[in-house]
Amino acid sequence: MLSAARRPRPSPSPSPSPYPSTGDITSTLWGTDGSDASPRLLDFSYAGYRQGQPIPENIPSLKRAAIAATNCAAGAPCALFFPAGRYLLSSNFTNTKNLVLLGAGMDSTTLFFSKSLQDLYGNKKNSAGQSQSSFGPGMLNFVGEDPMTYSGSGATLRSYITANAERGSNTVSVNLQVDQWVRITASDQLKGNAKGKLVAYLYGDKLKSSWSDLVGKDHMIQFLAKVTGITPNTAITLDQELPYDLRTEWRALSVHDWSPAAASQEMGMADLSIEFPNSGPYPGHFKEKGYNALFINMVANSFARNVRVLNADYSLLLQRSYFCTMSNIVIDTTYNRGADAGHHGISIARGRDILITDCVFKAPQVHDVTFDWYTTAAVVRRASATDVNFDFHRAASYGNLVTDCHLGASKRPFKSGGSKSRGPYAGSWQTF
Repeated sequence: MLSAARRPRPSPSPSPSPYPSTGDITSTLWGTDGSDASPRLLDFSYAGYRQGQPIPENIPSLKRAAIAATNCAAGAPCALFFPAGRYLLSSNFTNTKNLVLLGAGMDSTTLFFSKSLQDLYGNKKNSAGQSQSSFGPGMLNFVGEDPMTYSGSGATLRSYITANAERGSNTVSVNLQVDQWVRITASDQLKGNAKGKLVAYLYGDKLKSSWSDLVGKDHMIQFLAKVTGITPNTAITLDQELPYDLRTEWRALSVHDWSPAAASQEMGMADLSIEFPNSGPYPGHFKEKGYNALFINMVANSFARNVRVLNADYSLLLQRSYFCTMSNIVIDTTYNRGADAGHHGISIARGRDILITDCVFKAPQVHDVTFDWYTTAAVVRRASATDVNFDFHRAASYGNLVTDCHLGASKRPFKSGGSKSRGPYAGSWQTF
């Protein structure tokens, strides 16, 4: 394992502004360093790996690699170490175990993928003429399990919520008697007078554009908390305040078991580069060949740290994932791919409590950082670039934080995309 002094760090250009030199910071929005128990801002302190804990340093080293690989097959945490060197890979890879890929540093270990998804599988375009590789998969895929996603709501359902609860409360009326982690969900009504009301609520009841693609969607609200008290058959008390109302007029307002499967945690990648070949200029939006790097789907408590991605069409996607940290990710090219060097830099969809920190976008993407499909409680801090953009991609992303970022030229800080039938660009409670 490399010492902290030897691990390469990104060199933002231009450099971010310095941090305040004073200790305590007092604001009417949150008190002194968060002392206000009922602030107007949402509580973003749970974002990241294991609710904001540091990414572990004591990952198995090369000397333990053979033992770790055996353990991985048996379901135990494991690591695969790539010593300094350049490794030629000609196919994509999917990991479903709690495996961490380690290198000797982003300047020392390179995983070089010689082929695109189009090279491997062809490219059957959809009815709109879009490349089938525009949205995935990756050449490296970390895939976990989410019982609620695979089997609907029944497998994890513990109780429907029996009364309205207001934002700021930490008590929810249920019929439940078990003390555990829970996931509270709500879906939009498919029909009747309440159809579309959850969508409208997530936009502050100020919808001014088409939102037909959102009406009737499942699990638009997902809130994860730990039960701290129980009144049998009546209510549970949670360890944090509700960041939004819970209204019984919404569909399937309910409490579920939440505990990620053993194979869906502790996935990660650290201290290496992912590189694609010189394939000419970026082909253009929805015309990608599928030089896609890291895709993370349905995992929790996982991370990527000190990773550089070179010449990618799509660098990193986190989907249906929770409590993950992406730290010191550098997105760059080895040659001129054009004004837009790729499709997505880092994209988050259908998840929550994700921390994106100290990432550098040296090669502008169509969408540098994307908040998509109901993303909430995500934090982007200390990002930097020559001209970064934060894309609020419609589809009711709400309650996210962007803080202490260097916009560079600031020509497109909030340039956003997304289908016009998915509502306005950003939902409520976005914080800057």
